[in-house]
Amino acid sequence: MAVQRIARAAGIIMVGSVLSRVLGLGREVVISHQFGADYKVDAFTAASHISTIIYDLLISGMVSAALVPVLSEYAAPERRAELGRIVGIVLTGAVLLLLIGVGALEVFAAPLVHFIVDCPTACPQTEQLALNMTQVVLPGVLFMGVSAVLMATLYALQRFSFPSFAMSSLNAAIIAAGLLLAGVSGITSLALGMVAGAVLMVLIQAPGVRDVPIRPSVDFRHPAVQRILKLYAPIALSLVISQLALIFDRRFAFEVGEGSVSAMRYGTTLIQFALGIVGAAISLAALPSLSRHFARGDDPAYRRTLGAGIRLVTVLVLPAAAGLFFLAVPLVTLFFQRGAFHEADKWSTVLALLCYVPGLPGAALNQVLIFGFYSRKNTVVPVVVGIAGVGVYLVAALALKGALGMAGLVLASSAQLTFNAAVTGLLLWRSLGGLRGQAVGSTALKAGLGAGLMGVVSFATWAGMERLLPAPGTLIGQILALAVPGALGGLAYAATLWYLRVGELDLVLGLVRRRLPGGRGAPPRDLLPHDGRQEDIVLDDALQALGAESLGGSLEPRLVSVDLAGPERDEF
Repeated sequence: MAVQRIARAAGIIMVGSVLSRVLGLGREVVISHQFGADYKVDAFTAASHISTIIYDLLISGMVSAALVPVLSEYAAPERRAELGRIVGIVLTGAVLLLLIGVGALEVFAAPLVHFIVDCPTACPQTEQLALNMTQVVLPGVLFMGVSAVLMATLYALQRFSFPSFAMSSLNAAIIAAGLLLAGVSGITSLALGMVAGAVLMVLIQAPGVRDVPIRPSVDFRHPAVQRILKLYAPIALSLVISQLALIFDRRFAFEVGEGSVSAMRYGTTLIQFALGIVGAAISLAALPSLSRHFARGDDPAYRRTLGAGIRLVTVLVLPAAAGLFFLAVPLVTLFFQRGAFHEADKWSTVLALLCYVPGLPGAALNQVLIFGFYSRKNTVVPVVVGIAGVGVYLVAALALKGALGMAGLVLASSAQLTFNAAVTGLLLWRSLGGLRGQAVGSTALKAGLGAGLMGVVSFATWAGMERLLPAPGTLIGQILALAVPGALGGLAYAATLWYLRVGELDLVLGLVRRRLPGGRGAPPRDLLPHDGRQEDIVLDDALQALGAESLGGSLEPRLVSVDLAGPERDEF
């Protein structure tokens, strides 16, 4: 019965996860169709970043680094009153700081916009439009901050469905505003949608904490609050540096030509779709369990949870990267090329996507690795690595943007993400004394072979269909040009994993079987020997190792700061 409860809960949460990412992709589809990839979208991208600077500095980095690990310790029913007291203090402080920050940003928005947008390649309308939309969006930042604190509380309580559907509501509000108000207020409708979506996020998540007695308080000397601030202090320094790097990066993007920011935005939408479902989902699902294992001193359970998370991310992210790279053209064509989005915009977006893909595996793995440190109450190491990564990005961007333009900026971002993952992984490995018996290396090798075969099959099938399809320019033709190569490539990948006896395939297929109407799924085979060692984790244990303990696990995404230095960072 426990297994059925876990699977049932995981299934509900995964629906919300997929819905959130699908709506996120739909948001960008609507933006591209309605407004194309010209200066208007460039201006909105700049405005959405500027308006959330304060939120990013004060709240977003605190959620996973400090709030979830500390609040998880008070999640037991008998400590619920104390949890409410702590959350009330945090909410009070967050609202006060955000009010001050938003007020300051209202004053300094004009010079900040001028610095970012006033470039030789930016048209005269861009700066004023970006300033107008920044002022529209700023009030919504307050609701985003409240929503983030509620989200952290719900993660600590392992109530993952509320945050998942809250993110869906934000994207749904932007889509609705873009479709309904574009004819009246133009691209400013997207800014109005952001504000409405931020309000909805609070309203949707509030019922999830109804049994937590939250009361406003300014008792900032509470021991738990002091621990939160202590954990967050290094993160704050990192975020200041990251925000400065992002501001300069926006300016770089405007310097390399009109429409570059938009092309990078659309390219990263597809990257973020995969990153959210794979990296952010699994890392956030594992964070509460890792925190509890570390607090109890249960090293075997900690290593098993971390190893399972790394293996599953690897098995999922490598085929995602292969699909995005080898099917970049049909992907961009299907989702974006219509309405105001033209042929030239398509090829710019394809170029951006191809240059982002090399950084995707590093970005996904880095989230799990960072949360491995966060769960150990160590925020210093990720901060130091993140700061070094910003340096890598800036050096690479300055070296490449002159010769390669937009592509140089994107490749610099990929280099940063790869660097962060490599260094963070090495340091965590040394901190744990290795992950012996977790088969991380052998799983990565097998998944890499499968992803390579998948890419070849997918690309060859698409190239053949381009010559054979009678009407590849129609919507049906575009769907077939993506679906058929993608399906054949996916089958090739699954067959490779099956032949090489990669046990994580059973985990994924078991989840799918359990989601079928009336299907419980056949019992999975044990994970087979890796590197000569017999793993004893089966589907149910692996689900629990990924945070599916007691209330059921989650593979749902949310906005996670992964130090993406550039316009590719998901704004919402």
